[in-house]
Amino acid sequence: SLLRPELGAYSPASNLSQNDVIRARQRAGEPIVNLGFGQSPFPIPQPAVDSLRQHAADGRYLPACGIPELRQAVSEFHRRLDQLDPDIFTPDGVVCGPGSKELIFLIMTVFRGTVYIGAPSWTTYRPQTLLSGRSCVTLGLSAADSWKITPEIIGANLTGDPAGCWSWPTRITLRDSSELAALAEFLRRERFIVVSDEIYARLNFSLSHRSLARLYPEGCIVTSGLSKWAGAGGWRLGYALFPRPLESFRRAVASAATHTYSCCAAPVQHAALALLGNPEETAKHSNRSARILAALARHCERRLTEAGAVVAPAGGGFYLLPDFEVAREGLRRLLGSASKEPTGAAMCERILSDIGVALMPAGPAFLRPESELTVRLCFVEFDGAAALQAVRELELEEADNSAPLPDDFAAKYCEPTYSAVVRLADWLRSVQQA
Repeated sequence: SLLRPELGAYSPASNLSQNDVIRARQRAGEPIVNLGFGQSPFPIPQPAVDSLRQHAADGRYLPACGIPELRQAVSEFHRRLDQLDPDIFTPDGVVCGPGSKELIFLIMTVFRGTVYIGAPSWTTYRPQTLLSGRSCVTLGLSAADSWKITPEIIGANLTGDPAGCWSWPTRITLRDSSELAALAEFLRRERFIVVSDEIYARLNFSLSHRSLARLYPEGCIVTSGLSKWAGAGGWRLGYALFPRPLESFRRAVASAATHTYSCCAAPVQHAALALLGNPEETAKHSNRSARILAALARHCERRLTEAGAVVAPAGGGFYLLPDFEVAREGLRRLLGSASKEPTGAAMCERILSDIGVALMPAGPAFLRPESELTVRLCFVEFDGAAALQAVRELELEEADNSAPLPDDFAAKYCEPTYSAVVRLADWLRSVQQA
């Protein structure tokens, strides 16, 4: 074989592969509500669109780490919104790339040591350790504890090698402050290098993100980008902020950038500058988005919990990981597999067939057992532009623009996700009675 032996079972990103299949079926006319893919429903803010159009003819190679104005804007953006120390996280410590996914891969590639990843995990972290030749320790987490990474869980799995910890943004960036402080102290004591993936930071439902890099700045690399809060996933603009004590690490990643992607597209860099260079307006847009997502998350959590699912409340972003274990016996009868354990994948196929709702099983792709009946539910299928306009109109009458939206907001402005979750809860009840 021409492949490295450890890549024999290597496969494409499962979330992208499933989304391609579902979209093809939708184009063929199937009435499917896709709650399995994390594409932002909100439009890209107009200043960025205007800037992209203005600079569309700029086809130059630009600096591999980003134009100086953009790196300055990234540094200032996170100083103002996340209170990162400007003496530690400077413009010179910023590396821009074609998506934070590429930068995370380069960080893994130049890193010497063991990578620790919480499970469930974003579907790309583990495959990137294989591609980069890194050894990986999987940290099994629990829905009952809201999928939190704790010092105890990491400590029970230490190998003694130089260590890096990759954090999925549904956990570390959304923790209680005392828990976050205890985790930071543990990581400092054990001399971890942490990649804090804060791509959803601007969509924190409390509207007040607390970065791990505030508590452990010397050992924390922050990654983020435009794909989630700005709705610009296809533009491929991400960045990493390296602290001054990790300057040699940054130089290695910057060198790797020159040998791989060369630079981000010039028009996209200017468009990103239009967003990141205006943090106050950016915060207004992302806060409105977060309020909408919080209202829809409350609906999903309430409906599914009432139907018997175990649901760790979301603190931000647009995902839930509900556990449908309560459906196991009924599902076994429905599938006609009295002697065979139902799998998450089989359950998701049945849900798609029965009610036309696509979910993603949180099995091996998320580093969970194949038999686990946990799914990833992305509550993003709705008209984000209309929902944002509705929030703007509400703000004219509100005394507090940070308060939860009215209880009926999701029903009015978040279809078809709202109804799809109602059908999903009804399906879960019916399976338990099968």
